[in-house]
Amino acid sequence: MKKMTNILLLVAAALLAYQWRYKILNAFLGNESIRKMSVGMAMNILGVRDRFTESVSRK
Repeated sequence: MKKMTNILLLVAAALLAYQWRYKILNAFLGNESIRKMSVGMAMNILGVRDRFTESVSRK
């Protein structure tokens, strides 16, 4: 019974996180240090960096 309750709570938390994903992301990235760290980590991913530099250099 406890396992079933844990599964239901996990599903409910996932649904709420999905429903409020943009509010959560805005709150998370509203902090300047977290935003800088997130952008730095994303730029270390080769595909992201290539797409970003390609879109910037097209203009």
